Amino acid sequence: NANSWDSMMGPAWASYFDSAANGIAYGELYSGYTATDGRGVCPVGWRVPSKTDFDNLIVAVSNSAQALKSCRTPGSPLGGACDTNVAPYWKYASQYGNDSSGFSAVPGGQRYVSSWGYLTESSYLWTSTPSLSDNNYYFQLTYSSSLPGNTNVSALNYGRSIRCVKGENPLNKTLATITTVAPTGITANTATAGGTVVSDNGSTISNKGVVWSEQSNPTLSNPGSSLKYMGNMSTSFSGQIAGLWAGRTYYLRAYAINEAGIAYG
Repeated sequence: NANSWDSMMGPAWASYFDSAANGIAYGELYSGYTATDGRGVCPVGWRVPSKTDFDNLIVAVSNSAQALKSCRTPGSPLGGACDTNVAPYWKYASQYGNDSSGFSAVPGGQRYVSSWGYLTESSYLWTSTPSLSDNNYYFQLTYSSSLPGNTNVSALNYGRSIRCVKGENPLNKTLATITTVAPTGITANTATAGGTVVSDNGSTISNKGVVWSEQSNPTLSNPGSSLKYMGNMSTSFSGQIAGLWAGRTYYLRAYAINEAGIAYG
């Protein structure tokens, strides 16, 4: 029910609108906690795809959402079995799927805390890649767009679809190794801070920066912590942090996020 879903902090699943028929046709909807649970929701030898996996998929289909969407659409110009209003199907739009890739994505919609949305209109697929604390990247296809989306970030208590891919479980990968560079240029209200990624340990860095707080060992999930995102490309990074107060002691650490999770300097 809505109350238990809202308060849960772990793996969960539901059929869209609590309808078993929707679950059979479009697949179940899973919390982000399910996608990142160390026990693995996928069968042995399979895993939840990472953001990098979806990035590679987008390149492979030349950034075409139509190639990834199932062709099942009422009024589809492709005719035959593609022209159907029997679930699962996509709402009609000029950007109808042709499924030339064989990916056959169906629009299972999503679950909000206490409501549902976008059945037949959007496919939301969790990745195993964290963004910030209690948030993960997800992949998105919509009925009216010719372009796939892979930079979306969401809280883990949303319900979305999961597609499994063969291969090593990224949850078995290693956190990045990162060091924090001593702050410089300290004024009453600002400082220059940064870090160095010593190694990504075989897993692509998706996000990095610094986090600070008046409490020791700050993390992205600590109440009162502040953060500054500093990109994901170069090994060494720095930038100005602001909003400090004179006469107070601050603790600061660099962070880097890869498919294994969040590492701190």
